[in-house]
Amino acid sequence: MSQSSCQSCGSSFFVAPLHGAKGGLWMCATCRMKWDAEQTRRRANMPAFKRELHGDTKVPPRRELTFLTQELLRDTLALTHPDKHPAERTEFAQRVTSELLALKPYVVAKPIAPQHPSVTETRRDVGKPVAELLRISYPCVECYSTSPLYYCDACKAESDRQSAKKRDRELRRDRQAQRERRRRRRLARRAICICCGDIFGPSRRDAKYCSNACRQRAHRTGAAGVRD
Repeated sequence: MSQSSCQSCGSSFFVAPLHGAKGGLWMCATCRMKWDAEQTRRRANMPAFKRELHGDTKVPPRRELTFLTQELLRDTLALTHPDKHPAERTEFAQRVTSELLALKPYVVAKPIAPQHPSVTETRRDVGKPVAELLRISYPCVECYSTSPLYYCDACKAESDRQSAKKRDRELRRDRQAQRERRRRRRLARRAICICCGDIFGPSRRDAKYCSNACRQRAHRTGAAGVRD
């Protein structure tokens, strides 16, 4: 399939799919450069956790938590010991050393595991990494920061499918609401059939018979308009 002009500006200068092999709108080189610049700006303003959920490989790696351990405190005390400093900083080194020694009851022997599961942990029930389970597959990395107009072919198909399902839900809801309104109107109005005398809910204001059978019976007996 080929496209002769850009679907954005109408130019024919190096027209190609926006997402390459993944498809998308056919755009010229100038429009693709503008689109790339806009997406770069949007992704820079987006929180890192959202980009990570969408599988953006350009997200910087998470910073590991550092705890004040006994080994770290020992190394720090070795650096701040007064013997390691000149005479003019002896008083300052002694004060810092004494404050660090006061932290000994509050240090841990080894790093405490975080309460929340890390991205490298594996769930027993599924057997997949948590990062893979939480990662959003739709829209993809190239499409998550743009509008559905510029989606690739796969994301566009998924977007159309979800839109169709949403329209179907809305239509079912509207039809159900309409049936409920008709039912309430029928319950609100009551009439007496002039043929059999039964009480019924008329669908029209000028209804005289409860059913077609009564209408035919009244017509055949010549008693139309007269209660039997």
